[in-house]
Amino acid sequence: MLEILFMSSREKLALISAYIGERLSTVPLLKAHPIILEDKSARDTSLVIVPIQEFLVTQGQHGFKETLEGHKVVVEALANEAASWANHEDSLIGLLPGLYQCFHCGKVFSSDEEYKTRIIIHYA
Repeated sequence: MLEILFMSSREKLALISAYIGERLSTVPLLKAHPIILEDKSARDTSLVIVPIQEFLVTQGQHGFKETLEGHKVVVEALANEAASWANHEDSLIGLLPGLYQCFHCGKVFSSDEEYKTRIIIHYA
């Protein structure tokens, strides 16, 4: 098992989790902040870090460092701008306030609890 610790908004965590899952053909488990890859281990670190870096580049972000700490890959912001981007809750264009959209399947919810339950269904 390999954990990816990325302190970020839930939207960015869901996006990077889906990106890693697609790139590595695996099903990541998304927890509060770690992403858990059951079928990967510390020896797969370089394989896992590449899609993390690719995701950040696709988002126009370069101020992050990835390090291995035991069985955890820690993604750390090196600058305030990077930390601000990571923690910023993105609002979707055309989505009214109080509505939540699942980044995995696109379903829209009017309740934060329903939205969180949907994310758990996809990633847990």
